[in-house]
Amino acid sequence: MYVTNTDYDYNSLVVDLKGRAYYDEPLRHHTTLRIGGTASLYYEPEMLSSMIGLIKQAREMEIPLCVMGGGSNLLFGDEGFDGIVISTRRLNTLEWLLKEDVLTLRVTAGVSLSKLLSFAIKTSVAGLEGLAGIRVPLGGAIAGNAGSFGFEIKDVIKHITFLNDAGELTKLARDQIPFAYRHCGLTQNSFIVEANFELLRGNPSEIEERYNTCLLQKKRSQPVNELSAGCVFRNPSGRFAGKLIDLSGCKGDREGDIEVSSKHANFFVNKGRGTARDFIVLMERVQSSVRDHFGIELEPEIKIVNTSRI
Repeated sequence: MYVTNTDYDYNSLVVDLKGRAYYDEPLRHHTTLRIGGTASLYYEPEMLSSMIGLIKQAREMEIPLCVMGGGSNLLFGDEGFDGIVISTRRLNTLEWLLKEDVLTLRVTAGVSLSKLLSFAIKTSVAGLEGLAGIRVPLGGAIAGNAGSFGFEIKDVIKHITFLNDAGELTKLARDQIPFAYRHCGLTQNSFIVEANFELLRGNPSEIEERYNTCLLQKKRSQPVNELSAGCVFRNPSGRFAGKLIDLSGCKGDREGDIEVSSKHANFFVNKGRGTARDFIVLMERVQSSVRDHFGIELEPEIKIVNTSRI
């Protein structure tokens, strides 16, 4: 049974900060998988300074800490998280910094990609259409270098601002960021707080058409209307994880209420009351099958927090 750690006075950590605090909060309410036990403190800062302040306190006191956005690409353990979970969902502002042919847009970490794309379509700026249908806020999108259809978010970034391991705000230009496939190259203890994008004005109807085409392709090929966390495994070099899983005979396989999607085998969907344990068991079964058939070790793309490999 999960028991809140009583060694910390969590209320005192946030009393002078601006935001919303929830104690013993079920994390399943905040993840796209609808899985996860309770967090000792779940906090939604309404100002960047509040987020930074709480992170610094947690580090100084060595309190376990997890920063999340919209709860996608994330699996919390059934036993919960005995520490602080910070959500960036209320840090969601967009601001033009320069209005010329090349436009600079400042976006904070909690802005969802759907909101960002809606804003881009309404203001007739092009370059973000490849993010259509990806259910993740900006911070997570940059951390995972999100993209599809040959596009990656790094392609339009001018620079990012993040909190480094030392608790200092740091700004890096795109060519200083070690972007890789589904990773931005920052350390695990670095937290993205905002980014500036370089975008171009475009034809409104053409932008909307490209967006709708990308979104339709996603809906046809992925279980976008079911409970999932996005892609479970990274694509191995030159291969597609979903295809390998399918060819290994795992499509439709199930553990408890967690199922390998029949639409896209690199998505696991929660059909009702799935647990983190179900998810991990199914992950390991799929990894074993792909290893046996192809000699390839699939690596998780999903972030696993406070749960043990079974």
